[in-house]
Amino acid sequence: MSKRSGKRQSVLLIVLLFVVFSFSGSVFGAATLSWSGAVDSNWNNPGNWTLSGLPAGRIPDKDILDDTAVNTQTNMPIVQSGQSIECYNLMLARNFSAATAVMTMNGGTFQLGRHFKIGQDANTSGIFDMYDGTINIVDTLMAAQRGTGTFNMYDGVVNVDKIIPCESATKQGTGTLNLYGGTMNANSMAFYSSAITTPLINMAGGTLVLLGDQSAIISTDVTAGFIKAYNGASTIQCSVAGGYTTVTAIPEPATILLFGLCGLIFTKRRT
Repeated sequence: MSKRSGKRQSVLLIVLLFVVFSFSGSVFGAATLSWSGAVDSNWNNPGNWTLSGLPAGRIPDKDILDDTAVNTQTNMPIVQSGQSIECYNLMLARNFSAATAVMTMNGGTFQLGRHFKIGQDANTSGIFDMYDGTINIVDTLMAAQRGTGTFNMYDGVVNVDKIIPCESATKQGTGTLNLYGGTMNANSMAFYSSAITTPLINMAGGTLVLLGDQSAIISTDVTAGFIKAYNGASTIQCSVAGGYTTVTAIPEPATILLFGLCGLIFTKRRT
């Protein structure tokens, strides 16, 4: 075999491999698995999804995005106690402006390989109600990207890397996290606000735990109105101990008279 023909075959092989991998990525990595609710409200029922297979079977490596969308009011998904579900990205209300998409978690375990987004697109509305269970999010919990999203937590545990009520100050969105109970653990959080963006964490019985001493950031966010106690009717309490910052709300409205409208109390303990 001549050197010229060998080079030609090598080039053809490279081109062929490029085509094969490109095609495979477009077919297997780019598809969005959407909820239809055609059978019932069971997340783990393959008949409730537009493409064959469950989201758990579609989690790719970190370089390939594979999205799961909940865009219908038909048999909205309910995660029951004892169930274990997972997906890579979850988008609650994506390209769905007809009504509000709602998902409920009564227990069990929910594993997300990257992001959890509510109110994905403009003119969309999504609500996630968590009554119990555990949610583990590798990357970001975002209540709103361009639409309106609400995360209501009544009990259970959420472990997440970063909390972002609204994705960007340049993208119109209204994102609210209501912590009525349970514990939300996060490494960090960020608030992006503008005339078209409304981010809010409403502490109303739940607990927010952040990594490190975040007391100064909490003070700034409370003053800006990004973090409120009982929607502004009471007081935010912040304590730092053991390398973590714990944020809660004092339920007695009378405490507003003692500490002012900003209502921020810091009790730092050195350990």
